[in-house]
Amino acid sequence: MDYWYPLVSLKFVEDKKMSEYNELKQATKEIQVLKAEIKTLKEQTNFVMNKLEKSMEDRISLRAENYRLKANLGMIRESA
Repeated sequence: MDYWYPLVSLKFVEDKKMSEYNELKQATKEIQVLKAEIKTLKEQTNFVMNKLEKSMEDRISLRAENYRLKANLGMIRESA
């Protein structure tokens, strides 16, 4: 039985392997950059959310103080 073997040069195979290796290396670098960007975005999001939470707490306390002051001045009529 005759088998047909493709004639592929060793140089072609080595070039193909190097190309794949370089692609994997580049993909690994891109993944590291993306991980760093995600970390930065998470930190920024946490900072903004903390500021938002603080501003909401401040707003609630200021509204309560405003209501109390108006009640002390008699500006608010208590409904029965």
